[in-house]
Amino acid sequence: MAGPRTSTRYDALVQRIGRMADGISRHKGEKGFPAWLDDADLLAKRQQLEVTREHYELLTAQARQAYEAFDAMLSSLAAEMAQDDNAVHGFYGKHSAVVAEFGAKVLASRAGRKVNRKPKAQLEPAK
Repeated sequence: MAGPRTSTRYDALVQRIGRMADGISRHKGEKGFPAWLDDADLLAKRQQLEVTREHYELLTAQARQAYEAFDAMLSSLAAEMAQDDNAVHGFYGKHSAVVAEFGAKVLASRAGRKVNRKPKAQLEPAK
């Protein structure tokens, strides 16, 4: 399986969370520092984001494999049905209305006037 796909939003956010957590841990002892900023909470959220990303990548790979299996089966069955259509057309004829009962397409016959073609008279060689 290939590595995880890159996402600039994901990468940027993970880096930003890391920098914010580092800054909080260095400056949280200062007087008047906002109490709601917690480096441990941010690092836990980053860990949760990374786990969610890994789960997403796993599901994406599984979906890709499932689609490839589906597409292969679809192609195989389509080829098999084409052979079955050819067999029905070969048995009943391409222009027979009976082939429609098998779900096969009735091929249109030539439209227009039928011309009786007679062989041209053979010229006798000159003596």
